[in-house]
Amino acid sequence: MEPLLIKDIINSVNISSHDLKKEDNILVIAGIDHLENAWSRIYAYFLNEREPHGLGNLFKKSLANVIYRKTGRFVNISGGVVKCEYSTIAGNRIDILIQSPAHSIIIENKVHHHLVNDLNDYWISVDGKDDAKTGIVVTLSKILTNNRNYINITHLEWVNEIEKLLKSHMNRTGTKESMVLLKNFLENIKQVSKKMNESDAKFYLNNRKKINNLYSVASDYRSWLQSIFTDKAFIRSLGGFSLVHNDWIGCKNRFAMYRFPNTTETDEFVVTVFYETLWNSKPGEARLSLFLQALGGWEKKAINEENAIREIASACGVPSRDRHKDFWHCAAVEIAVPDECLLSEEVLKGYLIKHLTGSMSDRGLLTAANKIIDILSNKHNPTYRWNDVVIRLKGLIPEDDCDNKTFWNADIQFIAYDPQTKVIVLEVGNNYVRYDIEQTYYHELTSALKYVYGDDVRISIMCRNFLD
Repeated sequence: MEPLLIKDIINSVNISSHDLKKEDNILVIAGIDHLENAWSRIYAYFLNEREPHGLGNLFKKSLANVIYRKTGRFVNISGGVVKCEYSTIAGNRIDILIQSPAHSIIIENKVHHHLVNDLNDYWISVDGKDDAKTGIVVTLSKILTNNRNYINITHLEWVNEIEKLLKSHMNRTGTKESMVLLKNFLENIKQVSKKMNESDAKFYLNNRKKINNLYSVASDYRSWLQSIFTDKAFIRSLGGFSLVHNDWIGCKNRFAMYRFPNTTETDEFVVTVFYETLWNSKPGEARLSLFLQALGGWEKKAINEENAIREIASACGVPSRDRHKDFWHCAAVEIAVPDECLLSEEVLKGYLIKHLTGSMSDRGLLTAANKIIDILSNKHNPTYRWNDVVIRLKGLIPEDDCDNKTFWNADIQFIAYDPQTKVIVLEVGNNYVRYDIEQTYYHELTSALKYVYGDDVRISIMCRNFLD
């Protein structure tokens, strides 16, 4: 899923708040009016005084006021750092974390989802004594958190306090764009938080049997699709994968994660398959999104090898995506799935196998994965690794640097590698090129060759023509 970029949303709004009708809510237009991660990022944007919204600590102060009314405790979070999707000890994610020198607030944001999160994991993952932390579960309706460290507030309670402070501080207004986003966000929360109106209730009661039957059909269809993506025999047929896990109930997106063969839980490389759009899309627009990602001990290593991995992914036609602080998708591809493939398990499986392991262009994802795994595992077969040397060199000697044009325009050929003597033979056009390489780029060249072929490799550079 594409990350929500708040600044991009704001910068794209070139209208005043009076120009938008209620039904033209920009969150609805963007398709994020019910998405938890979208709400979390908008909350986080306005909670951060350093962002250019011009509203200062309005959201933090309103939140502190609600906490005081609920608990009788005043929390000082002024100047606190705001983080989204904060990683926990157990590998979970805290939706929003506010950390100030005096106090930390852990926020779990819920929109139309049940509370099944490991709140204790969130709690112990944040440094500080218990009395210097507050846990909050923000929901549409009031719930019991069943955890003494957490309180429940509703989105509407927070919104009402925000609007109250806005009215009492009319001189505190943000930029035109941020005020448009704020108004739309608050109105959207009010609309989503509304109780069932009488006409909708009557419609349901008059059609309850048909509606319940349709809901049952939809649930069965989703379960059927889920079973396909957890079928171990089918997963192996895609290339010897093993199922890591399949998230279903309570998660924000429906996906399955498959581990590549010859990788482990500690040094892990996976392909994540987002399949919710197979049913949650308009007719003719069903698709699968597939992402390559390094986990465990390889996660940091992949980021360190970012330039080389990006080169591989781009060359395979599956560019990298979603570069964040805590994770990075090394490569990504979307596969359009015709509606007729969604009628039969056999047809759907055959279509996916054809795309991923056959002659289709999407096979580039697996090609890229194998090359990336080789880099991360340092397993290099000398018989065909000159291309890996070139990829490594592009990270060490940037092509877009004018000073390096001579090197990249030089005709450097790989001739041979002798595994007995560990000698690599390269050939260049003339001795001027060889001199330039030896004087300017020798360190980078030897570094790339040793990375691919091993530290004991030796280099011999031949010339086709000798010039005075």
